[in-house]
Amino acid sequence: MSRMEKPKSGPRWKNELLTQTRIGCDLARSRRKGETERLRAMGFFKGIVESQFKRDDQGRDLFYPWSFWGDGYVIDTPERGQRIRSFQTKLTAFTFVTLIVLVNLVGWQFNVVLIPILLLVHTLYFKFTMDTLTEGLEKTDVKLRYGEYLKNYARHQDLGLLIVLHLMMILIFAACLFATFKGLVVLGILACAISGSLAIFSGYTIKLKVEMRRDSL
Repeated sequence: MSRMEKPKSGPRWKNELLTQTRIGCDLARSRRKGETERLRAMGFFKGIVESQFKRDDQGRDLFYPWSFWGDGYVIDTPERGQRIRSFQTKLTAFTFVTLIVLVNLVGWQFNVVLIPILLLVHTLYFKFTMDTLTEGLEKTDVKLRYGEYLKNYARHQDLGLLIVLHLMMILIFAACLFATFKGLVVLGILACAISGSLAIFSGYTIKLKVEMRRDSL
């Protein structure tokens, strides 16, 4: 009578266990990486929003809905400040992502109409919602200067992200310049003006960020 074949010993089970462990670790790292990227992306939009806040000499939190173009408000409670920050961060992120989708998936013939409509809807929705969120708040005579706005923006942004954005603006400017010489004169010049201005803006904020890091050493 033949002997019953013994099951293979432990090494196979150990190998399977190690394989499953590695898969689990890879998934965990992937999730953490994805979460980090999402947090970094939201940090970019939060940085944009924080550039519209400052403190006065009394330590009060001031908010400027229209940035350095308009009046500021004294935030009465931390809860109100959080609601304003949350709304503006989400709206800015939504509009930014929608713009990216339109630019990449829709032809320029349609974007000539769609992008102005998107920006108009964004502005109107922002105004009506912000009028509600700032209702009853005291206005301040303290102005947000353009230089303060730039420093606030640079302070709340990641240097690496600023560099990436600057390089993107340079590439977009070069593409718009190429399109201008290929016959899209009016749209090309307009796009060059916008992308060129953003490239200058991002380059200057990189300079401010580097200076802030150097001063903190």
